Amino acid sequence: MGTLTVDQLGQEFAQYKNALAAFRTSETVARRRWAGKDDADSAFIKSINPYLADLQKILQAKASRRLMAKTQVQTARVNEHIRTRAGHTLEVQSIAIFLAELLGLNPWLAQAIAAGHDIGHTPFGHVGETFLTGKLQALPAYQDKRFKHDVFGVIVAQKIERRGKGLNLTRQTLDGILNHSRGSGKASLNDQVSFEANLVMYADKIAYVFADWNDLFTRNVLDISDYPTLKKLMDNCGNSQRERMWYMIGGLCRESAETGKISFSHCEEAGVFEQIKAEMYQIYEHVNLFESEAILERVYRFLEHINFGEQNPALVMALMTDKDVLHLYERNLLNIADIRETSVWELLSFLRQLKDLDLCDPDLDW
Repeated sequence: MGTLTVDQLGQEFAQYKNALAAFRTSETVARRRWAGKDDADSAFIKSINPYLADLQKILQAKASRRLMAKTQVQTARVNEHIRTRAGHTLEVQSIAIFLAELLGLNPWLAQAIAAGHDIGHTPFGHVGETFLTGKLQALPAYQDKRFKHDVFGVIVAQKIERRGKGLNLTRQTLDGILNHSRGSGKASLNDQVSFEANLVMYADKIAYVFADWNDLFTRNVLDISDYPTLKKLMDNCGNSQRERMWYMIGGLCRESAETGKISFSHCEEAGVFEQIKAEMYQIYEHVNLFESEAILERVYRFLEHINFGEQNPALVMALMTDKDVLHLYERNLLNIADIRETSVWELLSFLRQLKDLDLCDPDLDW
């Protein structure tokens, strides 16, 4: 299945060049919430591709820097080759650039969405999301809501970056960030967003499934002999992470070219991919930090203790990194001075203004 040579892959990909060029998102449709308002980047926003401007804004954001210390699949890893959320983001960008350039879509928009797609992630990955959902649902205003990193990513971009001024990204990039996640469910299309946004959604899935396998199994975190079905599926896709990734990208390109839209649901590769993803989701819960909820709980109670009614502890925790949380957890006797060493410390002064911010509302009604 995943055994095409480099030459064969090259010939196959050449067939799909500009197959979706008619659906490329134009720079002329880009719009910002504050179209007539100067921001720190106004000098170059007017001079370059608006989606490239978005990419520059995201890459320079503090939220992007914090991704370097946030969980991808393993918390508190020592080996720097194991991916952080930032490492994963770079791999999503690389796939998105390739796909957009090959299929004739807008590579700058695809890169901007990919760069920003995970800026709303919590410490400890999806464990942190679940923890904060529980905390929020204990409040009357959040009883039927869930904390979701895709929604919070848009909130970070609009309401938190640059000390509350926001990044003033285009609506096209924000829509892509908001609609990139499918969780453990089937990776389905969203016809209400751009082709580039759907492309990044698939790039994200392909990136993390094979990278997470690489981090967990090739480094012997888990014993592959305990997962024979998963091993067989992976082996059928190729002999390395790169071969498996290209196998899936080839299927996505072929199906998209044939259907005239971003599509990855009918071909053989897509069927195998969904099986692999389902198998991976069965093991994710077993590989993160032991007693992670207890760790988060202790730090959350500390944040409640020190906020003096001035900050929402859920908002503060959502912005923290793994290192921030573990630094506070490992202190024997916590006091307010300990939080001064965390990345979230410099944000606290203006977070007072956002105490009543709805953490489940992306506020894209504009």
